Amino acid sequence: MRSKAAGCQAAGGEPKVSSIPARHIKSESTPLPDEVVSLLKHDKALKLSIEGHTDNVGDKRANLLLSKQRAGSVVKYLTGKGIDGKRLKSDGKGDSVPVADNRSESGRAKNRRVELVRF
Repeated sequence: MRSKAAGCQAAGGEPKVSSIPARHIKSESTPLPDEVVSLLKHDKALKLSIEGHTDNVGDKRANLLLSKQRAGSVVKYLTGKGIDGKRLKSDGKGDSVPVADNRSESGRAKNRRVELVRF
């Protein structure tokens, strides 16, 4: 399962999170990861890899670090809500896996995301 979305939804039983814009989750963004917490609490066998992504603006190394921090902040949030860290892993992909064209602001916005992948 590889999930991408403009929010967090339980569509088809697949957790989706994106639009985590920075290395810290802002309070207005917590409904998205809270839904993931709910999914993980209801499915005790579910294990997720949290993968952070960025657009291609700026230094590649800085973007890779930001993507890792973005994914790590989601893991920290989930474990802070009682999810066992053994069910989670995180990675940052930087700008290496775009889902949209980085030549437009709307494309770059789509590329700044977090994906949840079942493992």
